[in-house]
Amino acid sequence: MSSVPVQFLIYVMPTPTCSIAPVILPLTGCLEVTAGVPITFNISAYHLCDPNYTEITDIVVSKQIDGMEVGDLTASPTNASEFYVNFTWTPQISQLGPQELCTIAYTEKRRAPFIACTGLCSSVCEFLCKCNCLACAGTTCTGLFCLTGFSCPVIATTSETPGTFPTTSTYPVRQSIDECGGICYPNSMPNGTTLSNCTITFKGLIPNTWYAVAIQVEDFINNTSTTPMSSVPVQFLIYVMPTPTCSIAPVILPLTGCLEVTVGVSITFNISAYHLCDPNYTEITDIVVSKQIDGMEVGDLTASPANASEFYVNFTWTPQISQLGPQELCTIAYTDDKVQSTQYCVTFTVIMSSPPCATTTTTTTSTTSTTTTTTTTSITTVTSTTSTTSTTSTTSTTSTTSTTSTTSTVSSTSVISTAQSGSNLSIGLGLGLGLGLPLLMLLSALAICLCCKWCSEFFWYVTIVTF
Repeated sequence: MSSVPVQFLIYVMPTPTCSIAPVILPLTGCLEVTAGVPITFNISAYHLCDPNYTEITDIVVSKQIDGMEVGDLTASPTNASEFYVNFTWTPQISQLGPQELCTIAYTEKRRAPFIACTGLCSSVCEFLCKCNCLACAGTTCTGLFCLTGFSCPVIATTSETPGTFPTTSTYPVRQSIDECGGICYPNSMPNGTTLSNCTITFKGLIPNTWYAVAIQVEDFINNTSTTPMSSVPVQFLIYVMPTPTCSIAPVILPLTGCLEVTVGVSITFNISAYHLCDPNYTEITDIVVSKQIDGMEVGDLTASPANASEFYVNFTWTPQISQLGPQELCTIAYTDDKVQSTQYCVTFTVIMSSPPCATTTTTTTSTTSTTTTTTTTSITTVTSTTSTTSTTSTTSTTSTTSTTSTTSTVSSTSVISTAQSGSNLSIGLGLGLGLGLPLLMLLSALAICLCCKWCSEFFWYVTIVTF
């Protein structure tokens, strides 16, 4: 029905100097804004390449918010790899609710200025000096320009005349021997390397470079002796690492739960490590066992399927009877930038046969003894009768007659308390009072009458003395 020709251009990009994608720093803090109140903020991006050859060239807004003003790309004054764009916005009442802003950062190869073999490049192989300049001859400068910061150092070389050995203190009275070959200190070391009190102080200036070190370990009988009792050569290499993309040390997750294991019973567990860097550029490359437990098998490093920053190693172990007691395992994690974690150690306790980490349950039984005491109350009634003593005096005689008579009647009644003890007591008291008092009065009247009958002539002359 219609045919419309379309023409466009395709540009083939050269291979980038650095293919690591730049990173946009996410905004943090409060992201709520108020209608009518202007706000301003920066969105920053940084690259992980050499800032001498790479730079951020644009931060493009791929999804705009109406009314938001976008500033120019600006280089950070504190970080050569960081650039930012300033945004200004006054939210409107019609924009209530969520509003999304999207950005993309781009890098570009930085054009190096042309520097002729004049000025400093005629005497020193400075940064960006041509490698064919005379000052760069015999240095680490390779390719077109010197790419090492400040300057490309001179490559140290050692040349000796065959048959001539460096003089050493090892055999001062005999023919000198070459203890270090072609890497004698300090010719093979960077400037500033020192050897003092059996300590080497070394500072690498060129990354990704190997340095050979040879030392002679000798002991002497005393501080004044110059003849060693023994002399042992030691050679080793020092590799200067480049500055890591992310220098945050990884972290090893500690084991939790029961750490008791039983002889002859196999166990399996994982030790995991994770890093705090961008997983697009950093990963855990190894979990090294720095202290091993005999018989423990170590698996391969495995990436966690749930977390791109986490890796783990599987361990399998069957404790033996000879391993009873504590057994220690230590590990260290490394990133691809050779940044290492703090050493993590875990101690297992090997036991004989009881269940690992068995829980002891104590049952306490309490017995309550109840004693019922029955109290028996005894009520004793004591009735005492006391007679008076009469003294009769006659003028015709001098005799005195004294008569004292005491009659005591004691009656004791024991009452054992029962359910009806209170009522029985009341009945007993009532009968005693009702019958006893009249009887007592009758006996008293009879006694008076008898006394009056037999003693009538003396009745009116009786003196009553009461003691």
